[in-house]
Amino acid sequence: MRKIYFIVLFMLALSACKRKTTSVKQQDKDLMIQVKQEDAVDDSTKIAYQVRIFNQMKLSDQGAKKIIEVMAYGQDSSFYKLKGLEKIYPVGVVPVANGIKNCFEYVVLFDKVEIAETVGTFVFSAKNINGKTYQLRVK
Repeated sequence: MRKIYFIVLFMLALSACKRKTTSVKQQDKDLMIQVKQEDAVDDSTKIAYQVRIFNQMKLSDQGAKKIIEVMAYGQDSSFYKLKGLEKIYPVGVVPVANGIKNCFEYVVLFDKVEIAETVGTFVFSAKNINGKTYQLRVK
């Protein structure tokens, strides 16, 4: 009886820790983009998106080094949300060193008030990689 009580208590504690997340993915022959929305942990005024960009292009060593350099710096203007035709840029973009080959990960932070009326279109502009723009519908 005591064992069952602790198992039930453990399962309740485990289910209470689960956070609501929404995840979407878009893929073509060059890139695969995954976006997962979460509330920012330390700040209730921000919405955080975990963004993973997988390079699927066959590149030479020189080309691969160029992509790594491009993705490491200056990605602030590559992410935005749409509010009608207006672009809402993030208040912060933090690169994450994840150790996955050909994967670039970022935490992108938006102000909740600023994007409250957006329709949920998250945009990644790969202008420095392949010139394409990827639009993903997130809730």
